[in-house]
Order: sequence, then structure tokens, then C-alpha cells
Amino acid sequence: MKHFRAIFLLLLFVAFWTASSASAQGASDAPSPELPANTADLNGLLYMKDWNGLGAALRDADQTPVTRVKAMNWLQRRVLRGAEYFVVYAYMRELWTVGTVSQSEGMRQTAGAMALYAYALIAIDGAKCQDLTAPGNRMTNCWASIPRPFRL
Repeated sequence: MKHFRAIFLLLLFVAFWTASSASAQGASDAPSPELPANTADLNGLLYMKDWNGLGAALRDADQTPVTRVKAMNWLQRRVLRGAEYFVVYAYMRELWTVGTVSQSEGMRQTAGAMALYAYALIAIDGAKCQDLTAPGNRMTNCWASIPRPFRL
């Protein structure tokens, strides 16, 4: 019961954070962020749930700073629209990597929030899995592959 209470509080935090981010973004007069040239391809891969193809498209893209920011814009939009675990995880990794390279504490903190959100997605969606071992395996993989500062 204690575990479910913690997950509920985490989801409440993420919902508040997402709502405040979305309202702040909507309130500004700034133009919408630029998206990558292959946005249609990324959307198609996401729609088809082709995780290997989506991972390859994100990984194999030109890694110049401008292109990387565009890919992060796409990932952020998808996360704010309720994307699945894979997209949240990819966004978390990008935030952590770029935040570490650019020494941006804000990006690393957002990556931490995304790690908690990914954990909550695993816990909640895992209850619907036919394979009862899948959520535990996914959590183990998630926590084993994230940067050391996130490990609890």
C-alpha cells in the first residue's frame, strides 16, 4: 500500500509539472519550437510502435547542436502529449546528456523528473501486462542504464 501511495504522489507531481509547463508554454507569445526534418518519419515510427526504428532514427540523426535541439523538441512534445515509456526514456537520456555537456542544472533536474515519470509509467502500465515479469524487468533495465546520480 505504501508503494502505491508513493506512485500516486509521484503521478500527482508529474501531472502538476506537465500542466504548469504546458500552461506556461501556451501563455508565452514565443513561436512553436522547430522540429526535425524527419518529423513525419518519427511520427510514423511512433504510431507503428516500431521502437527499433524510432531508436535508430533518433540515434542516427545528425548530432549537430541545432539538429539535436530539434529532436529534443519533438521528444518533449510527445512526452507532453502522453507518449509511452520509450519516448520518455529517450527524452530523459537526451536531457541528461545535453545537460551534462552544457552544465545545465535545469536540464539535469528535468531529466530526473523524466526518470521518475518513466518509473511511474512502468509501474502503472505494467499492471496491464500479460507477462507478469515484464514490469520488473523493465524497471531493472531502466535503473541499470540511467546515469549514476539517479540511482536510488
